[in-house]
Amino acid sequence: MIKLIASDLDGTLFYPKRRIRGVCSSNVKFLSKFAHNGGEILLASGRSTYIVEKLEKKFNSKVTFIGCNGAYILKDNKIINAHKLDNDKVLEVFSKTYRTMRVLNWIIFDDGKKMYTLPDKFLVSIGPIIKLINKFRGFYAEPMNLGLESFIKFLSDGTIYKFMIMMGFSKSVSKLTNEASIYFKNNYSSDFEIAWSDNVIEFTAKGVDKGRALLKYCQDNNISVNDVFVIGDSGNDLTMFKYFPHSFIMSSADKSLLSKANHIVDRVSDLEKYLLDPSFYMKDKIIV
Repeated sequence: MIKLIASDLDGTLFYPKRRIRGVCSSNVKFLSKFAHNGGEILLASGRSTYIVEKLEKKFNSKVTFIGCNGAYILKDNKIINAHKLDNDKVLEVFSKTYRTMRVLNWIIFDDGKKMYTLPDKFLVSIGPIIKLINKFRGFYAEPMNLGLESFIKFLSDGTIYKFMIMMGFSKSVSKLTNEASIYFKNNYSSDFEIAWSDNVIEFTAKGVDKGRALLKYCQDNNISVNDVFVIGDSGNDLTMFKYFPHSFIMSSADKSLLSKANHIVDRVSDLEKYLLDPSFYMKDKIIV
């Protein structure tokens, strides 16, 4: 019996995008029904806690939230199992990329609802544009603090749960981002968990990822891995597929990832047919 559905947000629960409503009606209806029938909704994301309240209103139900790719878990408005980054190491990576790489934007996340962002030194004039773009993201917008002074101060003495490098927006940037992530893995794998997704590279504390955070949560709450559905669309979701056999990947994901899960679906709401007929997933095995 499936007791918990763990879903990624961007590209998964938020697919297809609904700038005003945030989540398409079929996904809202499905997860609301699942929660009403006693199931638990767990959202695993690179985002901060800001999005949680919005989604709980959508589902009319409390949700468990794995934030910043596994850096902490938010349960009943309390942060547990938190793993912060080493400020000096983050500052080192930032300093090197600031001098040598053409980066669109650097972003750091704290344990609250705000992110600190800094455009590349050659693109500093686009700061107002970044704010405008964020505003027009509608439901998906997040509070941000933009500027060099506040960014450096937080790098030095703030509580950092995720550091992110955004390389750009175009489709061609994905290949460059992957290549850059390989460089960082080769040079900083002993200090960070490093994941790439389309146009961004994400750094979390060593040993921290969505999969391990979800596994720890299930162990602490006596939930079997066989009683969980996990669904995602990008590289940082593969860590969930590593521990949980009932894995689902979005058909809109990068083609190189489609073979990493046991099932391919178009929307989160497509999981309903699997809930209604367990024969679809009873023979699942971990394939990552």
